[in-house]
Amino acid sequence: MESDATTTIPDVYNDGEHGSRGLPIISVADKAFMDKGSTMSISLPETLESIGDYAFAGCHSLSSISVEEE
Repeated sequence: MESDATTTIPDVYNDGEHGSRGLPIISVADKAFMDKGSTMSISLPETLESIGDYAFAGCHSLSSISVEEE
C-alpha cells in the first residue's frame, strides 16, 4: 500500500506459498481501514467481490473510491 493519503489495494496477494501467481484479493475485511482519518482516496481492484461492515468507517477525509480495471 501507498501513503495514508492514497491507499491502493492490489489485485493479488503473493504470500510466497502459491507460486508467482499469488492469490486474488476478493474482499476487504470488516473494519479494515476504520478510523484511518488521513486516508483521502482508495483504489480497489476489479477482483473485489465484497467489502466488510464498517471497512471505511471513521475515514473522515475519504473523498474518492475508485475501482481499477485490469
